[in-house]
Amino acid sequence: MTTFFYIFTLISRYLKIILSILFLFLLFDFFSQSSSSLSCYVGGGVEEIDTTSIDQIHRYNQGLDFLSIGNIGLPGYSLLFDIQEYANFSPSLIIGSKKYVSKQFDVKKPYTELNYILGSKEEQVLKVLHTQNISQLANFSFGFDKVKSKGFYNNQASSNNHLYANAWFKTKNERYKVSLNIDHERIFNEHNGGVLYDSLFEQDLLLNRNRELMDVNLSFASSTINRTNLQIEQQFQFSQSFDSLNNGFSHIIYTKASGYKNDRVFKDSLLNMNYYSEILIDSVITNDIIKYEGVSGIAGYQFIKCKGQDNLHFSTFVKWQGLNYEQHVIDTLVTSFSVGTNFQFKRKKFRFQLDGNYYLNGYRKKDIDIKGVLTYDLTQDWTISGIGTYQTISPSLDLRSYYGNNISWENIFSPNDYLSVSGSLTSEKHNVDLSVAYNDVFNPIYFNFIGEPQQIDGVSQLIQLSAQKEFNLKKWSLIPKMVYQYSGGYNIYRLPDYYADLTIAFKTKMYKNNLSVFVGADLVYYTPTDMMSFNPMINQYNLDDTKISGNYPFVDVFLNARIKTVRFFLKATHVNSGLFGFNYYGAYNYPLKDRTIQFGLTWIFIN
Repeated sequence: MTTFFYIFTLISRYLKIILSILFLFLLFDFFSQSSSSLSCYVGGGVEEIDTTSIDQIHRYNQGLDFLSIGNIGLPGYSLLFDIQEYANFSPSLIIGSKKYVSKQFDVKKPYTELNYILGSKEEQVLKVLHTQNISQLANFSFGFDKVKSKGFYNNQASSNNHLYANAWFKTKNERYKVSLNIDHERIFNEHNGGVLYDSLFEQDLLLNRNRELMDVNLSFASSTINRTNLQIEQQFQFSQSFDSLNNGFSHIIYTKASGYKNDRVFKDSLLNMNYYSEILIDSVITNDIIKYEGVSGIAGYQFIKCKGQDNLHFSTFVKWQGLNYEQHVIDTLVTSFSVGTNFQFKRKKFRFQLDGNYYLNGYRKKDIDIKGVLTYDLTQDWTISGIGTYQTISPSLDLRSYYGNNISWENIFSPNDYLSVSGSLTSEKHNVDLSVAYNDVFNPIYFNFIGEPQQIDGVSQLIQLSAQKEFNLKKWSLIPKMVYQYSGGYNIYRLPDYYADLTIAFKTKMYKNNLSVFVGADLVYYTPTDMMSFNPMINQYNLDDTKISGNYPFVDVFLNARIKTVRFFLKATHVNSGLFGFNYYGAYNYPLKDRTIQFGLTWIFIN
């Protein structure tokens, strides 16, 4: 069980059992009397497609708060704290985690969407999506995303591919449904370790300097991440009773099985002794490989009761995972087993949800995941909600032991506890979103000043207040967003105290309303904060007290338009580059992008 082939064999055997059960379900359903469909059940909904809005099409990449170490496709992090980015388990923190959310569609006509974006420094983004229903009971879809850029500096290229596909089928009375998902992602990044001398960038006496002439720390380093996931989901309603008004109940059993394979390779053909502090394996070439592969499964039971607009939803499940984890001198098999439950209740203006998951044994023994959500409609236009979570999460396997060519560690870490309480007041009619969040991280693990993981016996606290409002005056739109973040206890996240972004735009229609136009500017500003360092060997940010970033405005100008099923934009990013100095960085030694021009086109075919 130390090879992916053997694990894949186990998956194949398991799928045979699933397909056998599937066949029996179909026979049972064929001879069962038809009954009304379960329209009150909203779980497992299909993906929505937006074919008209043009307000956000120029923001095709991460949000305005995202700081990258260079061009598109390279690593980065958000200036706004989100506990969900930290409170999740990944066997390998170095490879990184990805939540596989299948894209399911239900369309009346075949739908194809083509996106192409062209930018400075050979930046190219290609996205293709096609979906169509085979009948009212089945659908298949597939998509392909390609991101490629040369970068502004030497050895800074990125080339990322993402391929996904989904097919689902349900019986005529929706008693049985099955879905198959395939997802593969390849991320190739060159790593130059940042510019060699920050002073040459910041002084920049020649505004038209060719950035590719600047010396960088690494000239040959690169990393490749591969993630592959195969997943099959199915659910069967073995008992249900609904009247003509859709009042009734249903009993459902469901299963989910997946197989996955993930790996990362970091290479550097010529070691730079000024950059690497030590050589542990090979003095000529670095070829650090880390990977894990395995299978996981979920089996559960659901009970649903509907009465008019009110409904009750209860489910309980068991979850199992087994994986094989490997790096230079480590080859280990890890398993975990958990039980969980989900409760949802809706009545008139009130909605409540409670989720719980507890790990009984294995690597994640005694881990806990509890989440509660309460929502209440104050009026027809205003909604208030509260969310509370508490999680105990075992550290990633990387954090406990790692051995690479230029860095290594052995640690004994205890699980992290995450507590989060948040509330919000929103109104779609008035375009208002007010929120407050309180977060505590107990015994946090972070990467210290020398780039190695370290655990603190204490608490990191972060309180966040956020307000956003859209003002519309005739054809003008003004959308300000303000965020305040207070860091207490151990400050290991290095986030700005204040963050603000502002969108000012003019919206109109021309040529007999055939051409929709949205033209304006985005402005981002955040207060000074200590910069992080980025370590390409382990794909992680670590603490640094060398420089301070922030206190600098970023201005983008855009023109978005739509003609029937064609949408396009023209965008100039960071148009104020150099006007307020050259102190803009994504991490220590990693300058952010200078001024760029981008053009994007989206073409939709429905036939």
